[in-house]
Amino acid sequence: MHEVAATGAHFLMRCKHSFNQLVLDFVASDQRTALVNMAAGKTSPHGKGANKGHRIQVRLVKVALDNGEVETLITLIARSEGYPTELFKELYYNRWGVEQFYDVVKNIVCVENFTGHTDRVIQQDFHSALLMCNIHSLLVSEAEDEMPKNGGKRKYDRKINKTVSFGFMKEAMVELLAQPDPQARIDGLKELFLNNTIPIRPGRSFPRDRNKHKARTKPKYFQNSRSAW
Repeated sequence: MHEVAATGAHFLMRCKHSFNQLVLDFVASDQRTALVNMAAGKTSPHGKGANKGHRIQVRLVKVALDNGEVETLITLIARSEGYPTELFKELYYNRWGVEQFYDVVKNIVCVENFTGHTDRVIQQDFHSALLMCNIHSLLVSEAEDEMPKNGGKRKYDRKINKTVSFGFMKEAMVELLAQPDPQARIDGLKELFLNNTIPIRPGRSFPRDRNKHKARTKPKYFQNSRSAW
């Protein structure tokens, strides 16, 4: 927070109710928003030496979720004029698309399952995955524009199945990049995307599993060369 504040930028972040004593007191109060002066942690470079005791003014905001839970948000936007408390729920929700992309890159594309161990191989794998994701996003956007609307024939509108479409993309990437005119392959991919859709069920939500990362194991990978010992 102190590093972002030093650049003159703003931020909005979620924090645990036990983040520090200021947050604990705010959570226990009836206030929906409050201004506090927050110091850097003892282990932070901003809490040592000449910066010791330096504080920044932040705004704490309580946000009620649809499932009844209350989240605590922290922002540098201190003034309430033009920035009412209700605004921050919608503003914080806007980061969901970014988090969904992290989920796609890690769990569908499996970017952490590198094909080698050297710095060059890891960078090649990572940037290749991002390139595929970017091309995939463009093709999905075009395909969904061509997708017929529900029109009452189906209970729900449809969207492209990301897991299946990424499988098609993986097989077609070399052709897309190697062919001088890949338009026919692009049209074929969009047709495959449109034939593999899933319903959009509004209002769906899943409870957050706060302990899921405790049992997480590192991705399995296979060496691309024999060990020297």
